Amino acid sequence: MFKRVAPAVAAIGILFFMIRCEIKNPAENLKLIISFSPVSTAVAVEVTDPRTQEYVPGEVTIRIEGPDRAFVVDETGKSLRTLTTSTGIVSFAISDEITPTPENPVSLFLVVEADGYLTTGKTVLIQDTERQAVTVHLVSVQDPPPGAGAVTEQAGMTHPVSGTTASILIETPRTTVADLSARVSILQNTLITDGNDEPLSGALTASVIHFSGGNTEALQSFPGGLTAQLTGGSGGIEEGPFITAGFVSIEIRDESGKQAERFDPPIVVTMELTSGQTDSTGKRIVTGDIVPIWSYDEQTGRWKQEGKGIISGPNSNGRLYVEYTVRHLSFWQLGWFMRNHCLKSRKIVLDGWPEEYGGVYLTFSAAGYWRDTHVWGNNWTYLFHAPGFPVTIGAYAGGPRGTFLGSWTGRRLCEGGDLILPVQIPAALQNRMGKRIIHVSGICPGQERLDVRPTVPIWYRKETEANWTYAGMLKDGVLTINGLIFGQKYLFATRYEGQWYEAGFEINSDSTLLIPEYSDRIHLDQIDGNHIYYSVDLPDSICDELNR
Repeated sequence: MFKRVAPAVAAIGILFFMIRCEIKNPAENLKLIISFSPVSTAVAVEVTDPRTQEYVPGEVTIRIEGPDRAFVVDETGKSLRTLTTSTGIVSFAISDEITPTPENPVSLFLVVEADGYLTTGKTVLIQDTERQAVTVHLVSVQDPPPGAGAVTEQAGMTHPVSGTTASILIETPRTTVADLSARVSILQNTLITDGNDEPLSGALTASVIHFSGGNTEALQSFPGGLTAQLTGGSGGIEEGPFITAGFVSIEIRDESGKQAERFDPPIVVTMELTSGQTDSTGKRIVTGDIVPIWSYDEQTGRWKQEGKGIISGPNSNGRLYVEYTVRHLSFWQLGWFMRNHCLKSRKIVLDGWPEEYGGVYLTFSAAGYWRDTHVWGNNWTYLFHAPGFPVTIGAYAGGPRGTFLGSWTGRRLCEGGDLILPVQIPAALQNRMGKRIIHVSGICPGQERLDVRPTVPIWYRKETEANWTYAGMLKDGVLTINGLIFGQKYLFATRYEGQWYEAGFEINSDSTLLIPEYSDRIHLDQIDGNHIYYSVDLPDSICDELNR
C-alpha cells in the first residue's frame, strides 16, 4: 500500500499483526482472507507550534495519563503509556474492552514535552468510535507566539547557604505599546532550592514567558487547555472551563543546570492585564476587584488555587496589574474557574455541510477563553464541560488551516434544544469536493489465494503542503476518505510499528491517477467510480510465515 520512507524493512511489525490476526476461509479452494482488527477507535495527535502553526521539529514525547489510561493501546492492541514522534504526528487506540459514548466518554490526559519547549498537557474526551483528532500546542522558549513576551537572561548569583548575592529583577520586554509585561522580583539573600531541596549555587539563568489573556495564539498555549482539572482543598478533583486573565512560565537554573523549585522568602510576580478583560460574570474588571491565583502541576495537568490577588493600577504604562508572591515554580495564572458550566453541551449540528465534503474544525472563543474540536461523520458533536457563558463559534473545512466556513457569535452551549449552525458552502469548494473509498490488499507473489486486509490509521495531505489531516482507520483494508478537492495531488500515509509509509494519488472529479514517485510497491487493480482497489507486495519473510 505504501512506499516506505524509512529504509529498514518492518517485517517484525508486520509479522506481529499477522500472527494475531483472525483467519476467515469461507470455502475450500477460494481466496483465504486474513483480516486484522484488534481496535475500533483510534486517536490521532498532532503537535504544533502556535506561532508557526507548523509541526514541532525534533523528538516529542507524549505520556498518557488520566482515568481511562489502562484502556490505551497501539494499533496492534498492545498496552501503551508513552508515545514519541519526530514528525509532529502520532496515534494511539482505545481497547475494545470499552466503548466510548457521549454518556460515558473515555477520559485521558496527555503530558507533552520536547527540548526547547514548555511542557504542557491536553485533556482528551472521546465520545464515540468515529475518527478522533487532537491538536497540542507546544510553545518555544526562544520564539513564543503572538500575545506572549519572553526573556532569557543571566540573573545574578546565588550561594548555597546565604542565598542570592543581590536583588534580582527579570522583566519580559515590550515590542509594541499594546504588549503586556510580567516582572519577577527576588530579594537579596533568598535561598533557592531544587525539587530535592538541594540549594542552587553560582550564576543563575532565568527564563520568563508571559501570556496575554486576550490573544488567540496565547490562549491556544494555555497548559492543559482551558477545560481544566482542579485539585480541591479536600484533595478532590473538579473539572470545568477557565476564563484566564493571563499566565506566566518561570524557569531558573544555576550554572550546573540544577532547576529552581522553591524560594525562601517567596519571590514576587507582577502581571499586567489585557485592556477590557472581563471576569466570570462578564463584568469588565476594575481596580480593587479580586482574581483567584492558580499554580499548575504539569505532571497531572491539574490547577490548584494558591490565593486571591487584588487588581491594582493603572501603572505607568496605563495597565491594570496584579502582584502576588510565589514560593514554588510552575505555570501560574490569574483566572476564574467557571462552575456555571454543563458536563455536556446541547447537540451542535452543522446544517448544510455534506458528509462527502469531509470534517469540519470548530473553535469556541470568548474573552479569556478558547477551545477547539473536530466534527466528523454525521456532522454533529457535543462539547464536554461546555461554558455557561456565550461564545463565538468558528468553522473551518478539514482542519485549522482549512477554508473558513463562517462564524456565529453569542451562542450558548448549555441551553435546551439542538444548536443549529447553518453552513454555506463557499463558492471555491462547491462541486469541487468528494470522496474515495480505498480497498487495500496485501499479496504474496505466486500465492493468489492469500489476501491480507490490514487495519491501520491513515493521514493525508496535499502534495504541496506540509501538514497532515487524519483520515481515520483503514479497517480490514477499507477506508472512505471525504473532503478531497478535485484536481489536487494527495499523499496518504500511515505509521505502523515505528515505521512510516506513503502513497500518492491525483484526485479528479472523474478519475484517480497514481503518482509515479509513490507507486513502486503498489499494484492498481481496479477503479470503479469512487472505489479504488489496489494491492501491495508483502515481504518474503511474511509470505513464508503465512505459507507454513
